[in-house]
Amino acid sequence: MRIFLIAATIASLMTGAAFAEDVAKVNPFVSLVTDTSYNNNTEVVTTEFGAIVGNRNLELSLFPTYNWDTTKITDIEIAARYTINVRDNISVTPYGELHYDHNWDRDAEIFGVKTRINF
Repeated sequence: MRIFLIAATIASLMTGAAFAEDVAKVNPFVSLVTDTSYNNNTEVVTTEFGAIVGNRNLELSLFPTYNWDTTKITDIEIAARYTINVRDNISVTPYGELHYDHNWDRDAEIFGVKTRINF
């Protein structure tokens, strides 16, 4: 099952614009991101790194978190979000995240809605 989840995630992140009918209208993108932080309470440095693949309003992401103290990956986040433009300046984005530990055992399942208003 773990192999299937890994393969499905990699395949979905790599397909991008493969199913687009009109390439001129498609605006696919790939972003590589990192976020290194220090937690003052636990005195732990972590780095979240990964890729975001998007096409129009859909984004898929894969973010492992590396713990510098234990030198292990402590969290693997697989996420999807879809932005719905309600008006020119208002958007709503439902999203879901699946979290796995370093052994690929499922940890947290997070679902939510983000709103954005541009002025």
